[in-house]
Parts: sequence; structure tokens; C-alpha cells
Amino acid sequence: MGRHEIATGPADITYANNLVRIETIRSDGRIDGADPSIAALTGSIEVRFADRVLVAQAIEGEPCEMEFGYSLPSGESLLLTVHAVYLPRPRIEISGPQGVQATFDWQAARDSTVGRMCTITLTNDREEY
Repeated sequence: MGRHEIATGPADITYANNLVRIETIRSDGRIDGADPSIAALTGSIEVRFADRVLVAQAIEGEPCEMEFGYSLPSGESLLLTVHAVYLPRPRIEISGPQGVQATFDWQAARDSTVGRMCTITLTNDREEY
């Protein structure tokens, strides 16, 4: 998984923790609250790029790492790093001299090296929560 920068257009990101509500009485007399299930992190991006590196990764089924960021002029920012993103075969659109554009509906998986699916970094002026 190498680092490859691309220009992106619109992006959609969806995270679901898939908690299942459990309403059973445990042996200690308390009610169970929620049962963790498999989390899902998916999305869609439109990208414009000058080479076929990302397309080749999608065709070969290799994961890549993606970062999505949002920042305010006052300095606060949120960075979402998705460690193992799997891309489907894209629909490639060639739209004139601006380059090649493709749409990827991606799905994340747990990265075995990092030990998690994603990392979220919040930068602001608060010391703790």
C-alpha cells in the first residue's frame, strides 16, 4: 500500500457500528443493553487522476489507505484515516482535457497490521473530554 495522491470531488462516508439492542435479564438481575456486532465503514468518491495506479489497485483487489479531512479557518480539524480500503472496478469517464475521472464505491476492512479499521484525529483547543 503506497501513498498516492489524487484530486477528489464529492465524497460520501458512512459508518455503522451495527449495535444490536438486547433486552434480556442477566444472571445479576440487570438488563443487557447492546451487543456489539461487525462495524461497517463505506463510502463513495469521485476522483480525477493522471495515471492508472488506483484503477490497477482496484482491479487487482489490493487495499489502499485513504484520508479524508475537514478543517475550519480557526484551526480546528478532523482527519479520518481509513487503513484498508477496497475499491471495486470503477466506471471510468474521460471528460476532456481535465483528465480521467472515476467513481469508486469503496468498503473498508480491519487492517491487520494497524489492528483497526480507521483512525480519527480531532484537533482543537480542548485538553480532554
